Amino acid sequence: MGCCPKPAFPCLILLLLLAPPVLGEEVQYEWKVIILGAKTFLKSSNNADILKNGTILLRLGGSLSYEVELPFEPSNGSYVMIMANVSSDSSELSIARVKVSVCGREMQYEQIGNITPLQGWLMPGNLFLIHGVFYNQFIYFGETCGKKLPMQISYCEAIAGNASILLSSLRIELFIPKVMKGGAGPLPIRIPPLPPRNLSATFTGSSIVLNWTEPLHMPVAGYAIYRGISPKGESSRPIAIVPAGITSYVDTNITSGTTYYYYVRAFDDRIPSSYSEPSNEVRVKVPIYVITASAGPGGEISPSGNITVKYKTNKTFTITPSAGYRIKDVLVDSRSLGPVPSYTFVNITTNHTIEAIFEKEITPYNYITYIGAFIAGILILGLVLWRKRK
Repeated sequence: MGCCPKPAFPCLILLLLLAPPVLGEEVQYEWKVIILGAKTFLKSSNNADILKNGTILLRLGGSLSYEVELPFEPSNGSYVMIMANVSSDSSELSIARVKVSVCGREMQYEQIGNITPLQGWLMPGNLFLIHGVFYNQFIYFGETCGKKLPMQISYCEAIAGNASILLSSLRIELFIPKVMKGGAGPLPIRIPPLPPRNLSATFTGSSIVLNWTEPLHMPVAGYAIYRGISPKGESSRPIAIVPAGITSYVDTNITSGTTYYYYVRAFDDRIPSSYSEPSNEVRVKVPIYVITASAGPGGEISPSGNITVKYKTNKTFTITPSAGYRIKDVLVDSRSLGPVPSYTFVNITTNHTIEAIFEKEITPYNYITYIGAFIAGILILGLVLWRKRK
């Protein structure tokens, strides 16, 4: 899109377009704002840079090309206005002329008559630039052309100074008609927010943490969180509501061994609220672990059997020998710990086994019995050998 001169676009025409007469009806407009981030919908750029803070630096002769897709199909008679906060990279007072094209329709504001450069900032399309100060200015107004809005912004001429343009908070403002008919009341256009993006879920041991990214373009009043235990089986009622500005939620009401499914919907500040479509669905399984505890003859381990435990919790087992027995060894995951009376699994993140082994306790009576048996054995052996010699 070049920067050739175009006829002047009187401000009076803007006012007429903004409120076109409709015979027998009163037309009012609903206002919606769609924010264009520095890179959102940006298709190409020429002689322009995106700075670290997201501000666009547009040099003389440069251009920006966007391929904007609205989250809804605007009705006939809708209008679009392109707004931006503008400043410059020069300490000099500057006036820059820009030209904008939306849907292939160009719009350029020209100076009318012999005006001074200082008066030029009063003309729409001539951007008055002050270094370090961002002014909110509109750079385009016209009818929409459907859901897709191809848009191009060109820096045509430096009327005063030689500064580059700094653009921030570039946004589309939509004016959507709603008709007031005699006695019928308003016919509002309900435009729900876009769904939240990039929903993720992480199991942390005692809770499931959800995080998401706010919807593109449209402001929201808050978010509704939905949960189920099967795919697409979330409840019709949200488990929680969080206000705008918060894009996370911690679910602590969970059960080990259960798989949970979540999605999030954004809603606006109307009464009643309009809700977005669901976000992407996420799935999280709350782990459950088993510790198998067993004991051999001569004692017991408590608790025993297959013991279920939660993720990253601790579990203690006590080993108790029966009368006349003692602990010989305790095996944890087949590893010998020796004759310990108890053992605690700490920060459990997998299945485990624990086994208690016992042996008879040796007493003085046992020693006498063993010695007596030994002596008796020797005597019997000697007697047998003596008889053989005879």
